[in-house]
Amino acid sequence: MSSFRSPLLDQLSQRLLPLDNQSMHSAAVLVAVTDEAEPRLLLTRRHSELRFHAGEVAFAGGRRDDTDTTDASVALREAWEETALPPDQVRLVGQLEMQTAATGQKVQPVVGVIPAGLPLTPEAGEVDRIFTVALADLMAAPLQRHRIHFRGHPLEMPAYHLEGEIIWGLTGRIIISLLNRLDHFPEWVMFYPDLQLAT
Repeated sequence: MSSFRSPLLDQLSQRLLPLDNQSMHSAAVLVAVTDEAEPRLLLTRRHSELRFHAGEVAFAGGRRDDTDTTDASVALREAWEETALPPDQVRLVGQLEMQTAATGQKVQPVVGVIPAGLPLTPEAGEVDRIFTVALADLMAAPLQRHRIHFRGHPLEMPAYHLEGEIIWGLTGRIIISLLNRLDHFPEWVMFYPDLQLAT
């Protein structure tokens, strides 16, 4: 008997890495997927006046603090603070590969399944928007080029253009890691003007 409303979620839950309650990274994010026939991924747009990553699409999450005991506790606490997502509404099902941000910070993505339609509230001053993207749309969408300046150099990054947002960078890489678990393998590379490098 299926544990979830979607076969995609059943497949995903069986292919994730088990939660590691021994390691503690400097940061963690909650990769929350809705339990419905067409699962959706919960995302936020960061406040436009933040010092770092202003206006970028991100998973709810952040740095660990002294009260956190596991990566999962970091992700759940941050999701509550940023979106008012109750921790008791999150069914933790595993984790994805640890990612390294451009700053060198180690970020652990923790995957949880949540009920569809939960009332969520963006934390004023930190989150401009809370939205969801269908997994099916991510699997069908072509990657497009997104131009940024990084350390004074122009750089073209692959990005998704969905739900009126541009999804790229660390968030994009975490999404690719998630989709890989569903046997979907988009090409995820970044382009310098004259040099192509794998991320």
